Amino acid sequence: MRRADYRVALALALLPLVAPAGAASPADAAALAPLADVEWEDQLGGRDRLASHRGETVLLLVVEARRLPLAGKWAEALQARDPGLTLLTVADAPPDVPVDPARFAAMLRKRVPAGVRVWMDPGRSFARALGLDTAEPNLLLLGPDGAPVARMRGRATPALVDEVAAAAAALAPIPPERVP
Repeated sequence: MRRADYRVALALALLPLVAPAGAASPADAAALAPLADVEWEDQLGGRDRLASHRGETVLLLVVEARRLPLAGKWAEALQARDPGLTLLTVADAPPDVPVDPARFAAMLRKRVPAGVRVWMDPGRSFARALGLDTAEPNLLLLGPDGAPVARMRGRATPALVDEVAAAAAALAPIPPERVP
């Protein structure tokens, strides 16, 4: 068999394991579960956990720190469409550079508008756990129960913003007294 034939055979063998575009897979839920209770620090020194947002519809946006302006475009586009959507942005460090957390925070403070909090992920935990290429924004829509519902990737184009907004609108929030 030629090398190209092996690649085609491998791709066909893995095809049933790949979730359809836009759908979150059970593997996403399994990969995200250990990260839910981790306390993340933002560039301003604040701390937060993914689990503390149960009961809310959350859009988790994971992007390389150098690409944060792309995340800003998502925030602008979605705030107007769905003010009830909680947007959590995670900036991971470039994979090829050793990271000093204090310098990473200082860099984010310079690049991110005042008042916008970005979770710092210098160890690339989200990217590694979910198999993300963070050169483009990765969006994971979480339902009020904390489970991943949809997974998308790309810049904030009108079509993709419409897709994310429609998926988020379909999720009903959980009343605070019923949050698990």
